[in-house]
Amino acid sequence: NLRALDMLMEIQKSESDLSGAQATARRMIAIEQTPYLQITAIPEFVETESLFARELVADQSKDTSEQARLLNEAVEGLVKYAKTTVPAIRQNTGGDPNGSYLGESLRDAEEKLTHAQALAGRLLKLYRSLGNGTGVETVTEASGVFEEALAGLAGGNK
Repeated sequence: NLRALDMLMEIQKSESDLSGAQATARRMIAIEQTPYLQITAIPEFVETESLFARELVADQSKDTSEQARLLNEAVEGLVKYAKTTVPAIRQNTGGDPNGSYLGESLRDAEEKLTHAQALAGRLLKLYRSLGNGTGVETVTEASGVFEEALAGLAGGNK
């Protein structure tokens, strides 16, 4: 269960067990290749725990190419979250900030999208330092998707 592993990773980080947290993060990422995440009954619901786990692994890497790859995978997955899961949350909660859809509230979505923007900003700097113009364009587009999704959430809360 990704949520349980995410909680374990957070506990490990809070106890300064970075090697344990990194091992848990890598385990979360590996789960993406299993039927647990590849076969889903609710395709519009994108699990984000393994996407955010990539940040921890990237933080521990000294290889800028690996950092870029990990952060790019996270941003790509979060774009899918912004395009599919966020509208489903809005629709199924009727814009109620206290409502939830499959355990996700509008506030959760806002926090994740804000975090996604930060990851995109970090990846943008990394791509610029690597001279990756295509990556810069892709991440700039992703940032626009996150901004649009956040604006949609704000509109849904009025």
